[in-house]
Amino acid sequence: MTRVEVYHLEKLQHEGTTRGHSIVLDEPRDVGGDDAGMNPYEALLVALGGCIGITVRLYAQRKGWKLEDVRVTLSHDRVHAKDCATARAATACWRSSARRSS
Repeated sequence: MTRVEVYHLEKLQHEGTTRGHSIVLDEPRDVGGDDAGMNPYEALLVALGGCIGITVRLYAQRKGWKLEDVRVTLSHDRVHAKDCATARAATACWRSSARRSS
């Protein structure tokens, strides 16, 4: 089983750790962070890109193909205000249902 821990450092910064490795997550300055690390969206894209790159490399190894380089480029559009509005609505919905079930 894979286990990761994510804990608050300061302001919006969080550190994720697993198996002795760590990554700092933060938000850019224009949305209130210190830009001390990737934001969570970027970290997800990095994880996806890593999976794709490793899969291509392993496939080529099994086929006996020589690869000089594997480079994966991913992008996404993010509208922070929309994400926040969605998060607020989801939180309000969760709080409302939690009160009803207590």
